[in-house]
Amino acid sequence: MVAQTRVNSIVLTLELPKNRAETGILGKPAALDAAGKKSESARAMEQTLFSKIIARKIPAKIAYEDERYIAIHDISPQAPVHLLVIAKKVIPTLNDLTPQDAELVGGMFLVAAKLMKQMGHSDYRTVFNCGLGAQQTVFHLHLHVLAGRPFNWPPG
Repeated sequence: MVAQTRVNSIVLTLELPKNRAETGILGKPAALDAAGKKSESARAMEQTLFSKIIARKIPAKIAYEDERYIAIHDISPQAPVHLLVIAKKVIPTLNDLTPQDAELVGGMFLVAAKLMKQMGHSDYRTVFNCGLGAQQTVFHLHLHVLAGRPFNWPPG
């Protein structure tokens, strides 16, 4: 599958895999075994950046944490306030959700609302990026929460 996206005046063309099982964390090919399944070594190498933050292997500025979520300040903020609400359960994209994940995803919005209230913001934007063509760079479900500046519509 080919996807195109425009970044400023540059058009990027991406060759996307036909099957999610064919890719690793950042859309790179994963090692497959003889049956066409990801090998154990490929799965072990796919610990996401956010999994490493949750495990405290990588430092982050943590805004909130409980047993299901961690919220951190984005290292490349797109607004004066830019938090990432991250599910501790590893789900690569919105396309990988199951009906059993509905409460988990709803809880991400509740965490976002709680944090924005604590920070004194009642106007803010929440965004999920889903897939390479939508600029998702870490394949571990996370909700961007942005505040502190005016936002335009349409976005992007």
